[in-house]
Amino acid sequence: MSDWSGGTRIGEALAEFNRSWPTLVDRRTIVLVLSDGWDTGDPELLAHELRGIKRRAGRVLWLNPLLGDPTYEPLTRGMVAALPLVDHFAAAHNLASLRALAGRLSLR
Repeated sequence: MSDWSGGTRIGEALAEFNRSWPTLVDRRTIVLVLSDGWDTGDPELLAHELRGIKRRAGRVLWLNPLLGDPTYEPLTRGMVAALPLVDHFAAAHNLASLRALAGRLSLR
């Protein structure tokens, strides 16, 4: 891949999701975003599109594989833009971290 390790355009991906499937997310939906937050796009777009999802969704969970590293700090532009809009920020670096997430997969 020519652009490997260059970051993604998370805001643009969320915008496409919101345009293509505007009624897919409702208050009974838990939205999972699995990303390290290394966004090469506009962080304001990411926040805008995630805000739209958050308004419609029951919960928004952001799973970050880097969060399993004890020295990790969510300082990338994408994570800074997203964190105020997520209901739960969790590690997703191994099976144990995913197993721990099971209790968060409920709207109650």
